[in-house]
Parts: sequence; C-alpha cells; structure tokens
Amino acid sequence: MPLIPRFSYSHSLVKNVAVIESAKNVIDVLPLPPDTTLRLRHAAIQRSTLNSTQIEGNPLDEIAVQQAIAQSDRQGSKAEQEVRNYWRALDRVEEFVETNSSITERFIRELHRIVIIRGRGRRGKQSDYRTQECPVVDTLTRKIDYAPPRPEDIPILMSELIEWLNSSDA
Repeated sequence: MPLIPRFSYSHSLVKNVAVIESAKNVIDVLPLPPDTTLRLRHAAIQRSTLNSTQIEGNPLDEIAVQQAIAQSDRQGSKAEQEVRNYWRALDRVEEFVETNSSITERFIRELHRIVIIRGRGRRGKQSDYRTQECPVVDTLTRKIDYAPPRPEDIPILMSELIEWLNSSDA
C-alpha cells in the first residue's frame, strides 16, 4: 500500500510559503561571495542539528552544539556524540543529493547507521531499524510530545515512504 501523506493547508501556511518563495527568487539571482555562501550553509546546518537533536531530547544548547561539532574525535558525552553524528549525516545527505540518485532503503539505513553510532569503533555500511520504543519528548517539560511507530511497523512504513518519495506524487 503506497504512502498517502495527510496534511492540510492553512491561509497562514500558504502565505508564509509564498514569502519564502519570493525571498528565494531574490536570493537565486543575487551572486553571493563563496565564503558567505559557505558561512550561511554552515549556520543553517548547525541550526538544523541543534533543533533536530533537541526534539529527540538532547539537552545541549547552541554553544554546546557548536563546540561538539568542532570536536573531531569521538570523545565526550552521549549528547555531544549525537550532535556530531547528526552533523555527519547531514554531510552525507549533501553528498547524496549531488549524485541525483533515487532514495533507497539502503541509503536511509546508511544515514541511520551514521546517526546511531556510539563511541569508538568501526562503522558498518548500514544498520537495522530501531527495536525499541523511542518517544519524542518536550525539552522543557520532559513530557512525551509524540510516540513514533512501533518498531515492528517500521520496515513496511519505510518501504511505503521510499516508494512514495520516488513517485511522481512526492
């Protein structure tokens, strides 16, 4: 059964998307110096890393995330390692996008492997999906905001997602 995304548009959402698209069109025609482009890309990836790891319950603030990213070794806390892993996964996504390849389950599992590696040791090519529940928690209240699919449902859901991503409906 193919994935059928469920979402709705609001007036506010459409307006904000139009503003973003308008700004993008201006930016697309303006030349930026290479160092500015690199700095902006770095800042955007850093914000994405901060927000995405915080949504998973990572306690690091913006400064701690910057410091964790700057460390090249695998030392430090579990939270710092999680930030570095996410950063590396985003690097891998950028490399993948440049190949213009279709998204595959193998690629998703490769990203998963990058994100979940802990400590020192050899990294495999890909990893299995999670086998435990892992709710998304509010960073302030520590209450569960979202309970993701059960582990046994993940392979089927991933297959449907990949089929949809590579379809003309995506």
